[in-house]
Amino acid sequence: MGSGKVLKQMSLSELKKLVREGEHQKLEFKLELPAKAKLAREAIAFANADGGSILVGVSDNGSITGLKDPDEAVIIFSRMADRHCRPRLKYSVSTVEISRNRTVVAFHIPKSNRKPHMFSAQRKRYGGQTFFRIADRSILASREYAEIMINLRDNKDILFEYGLTEMQLIALLEDRREITLSEFIAFSGISKKYAREILVLMSSAGVLRIQPMEKEDKYSLQDPGF
Repeated sequence: MGSGKVLKQMSLSELKKLVREGEHQKLEFKLELPAKAKLAREAIAFANADGGSILVGVSDNGSITGLKDPDEAVIIFSRMADRHCRPRLKYSVSTVEISRNRTVVAFHIPKSNRKPHMFSAQRKRYGGQTFFRIADRSILASREYAEIMINLRDNKDILFEYGLTEMQLIALLEDRREITLSEFIAFSGISKKYAREILVLMSSAGVLRIQPMEKEDKYSLQDPGF
C-alpha cells in the first residue's frame, strides 16, 4: 500500500537534535496524527516545495511525547497518500522509540519532480487544490501557480508573442526585480484576466519565475541558467 519505504530506526539523540531546530521550511511537528485533509495538505506542501519531514509525536513547543500505536499512524499516512494526493506522493518512514510504549514516527517527503501535487477528494474542502511550504507554514497555492506547474510538468510547448505589454513587463522587472499580479494590473492598465494570462504564459515558457506566497505570488525574471 502506498509509495512509502520504511527506513531503519532513527536514534533518540538524532531525533532530539532535529527537534531542537524547531519547525521550519523542511520540518513540521504534530503531537498526534491530524485529520487526513490536514495531513495531506502538509505532505503536499512539502512535495511542492523543498521537501521535508513531519514528526508525529512531537508538540509545537518541541516536547517529545511519542505515539502509543506507531503502526496505525503509518497505515493512516499510507492510505492518505494513496487516496488524497495526486499524483501519488513518494515518502519514507522512520521511527524513534522513546520509551517501552511510546514511539515517534517521522514521515519524510522529498522535493517532487512531478509537482504540483493536489488534494484529491469528493465534496471535501480542499478537493482539487494544491499547497506550498513557506517557512514553517503550509499555504494554499494560487490557481496561477498550479497552472504553471502543470504546464512545466507536462512539458507543454508554450508559445506567445512579445508584444508591447510583455516588453514593458520585462523592462520593469529588470529594474524592480519582482512584481505581483495586482501590481502588474496597476502598471499595465489591462484586465486581470489578460494580466493573469500573460504571467502564466511567460512563466510556463521559462521567461518568468513564480514564487508562491501566502497573499500574492511574486514573479521575477527567470535565471538565465534555468
